[in-house]
Amino acid sequence: MRIFGLIKMTRFGKMPSGERLVKIKQSPNFRDGAFQNQSVTPNFTGGATYEKVLKQVLFGRPERSKPSDEIPSMKTDLLNLDPHENCLVWFGHSSYFMQVDGKRFLGTRFLVVPLHLFLESMVRLSSLQGLRICL
Repeated sequence: MRIFGLIKMTRFGKMPSGERLVKIKQSPNFRDGAFQNQSVTPNFTGGATYEKVLKQVLFGRPERSKPSDEIPSMKTDLLNLDPHENCLVWFGHSSYFMQVDGKRFLGTRFLVVPLHLFLESMVRLSSLQGLRICL
């Protein structure tokens, strides 16, 4: 219920009308009242069904629930970073802190870019002279 309330907030926009609605309906990807993916995007792969996935989530035990090796980490004091040092700190999963040319960014891939673009940007950033990546 909270998510529904969040999505209904005015900052997320409103239903299209007028010229905007006309423009949307003219899009070649808009059919049957919704935008259609340009490539096949199945909900599940390999014969999985909602029932199988639900059963696995509720009753299954994952094969690898713990890492087989130690995950490397480095404690970073974000409050006392040199403002002239370029760095990228990955907080895990999808959150990160980045400082480039004295500007600081805190982000998550859910609000910024898809994961593959995030990883590509990390590779590009790592080519910057003096950028320290802390994973």
